[in-house]
Amino acid sequence: MIRLTLIRETRGWSRAELSRRVKMAPGDVGKIEARRLLPYGSQLRKLGRALGLRRAEALSLLDHSHGPTHTEILRGWLASETALIGRCGESAA
Repeated sequence: MIRLTLIRETRGWSRAELSRRVKMAPGDVGKIEARRLLPYGSQLRKLGRALGLRRAEALSLLDHSHGPTHTEILRGWLASETALIGRCGESAA
C-alpha cells in the first residue's frame, strides 16, 4: 500500500472524496493508488495539498513498503505482451 492510500484512509476519505477535492477522475486516483498510473508532478502537488502536506512531502505519496515498483510493473507488462505476440506469431505460422 502506498502512502497516499494510508493518508487518505486515515482521514476517512473515500477515493471519490479525494478525487472531488483535487478535481481528478476517481478512476485516476484509484489507478495511482494501485500504481498503474504515474501522476504528473502537478497532480502529485494537488494530492499533497488536499492531504495537507508540504510540497516536498507530496513526493513521498508514492512511497511504499512492499510490492513491485512502477518499473517492475512495466517490465512485467512488457514481458507478457512480448509472450502474447510470440504466441500469435506461432499460431499464424
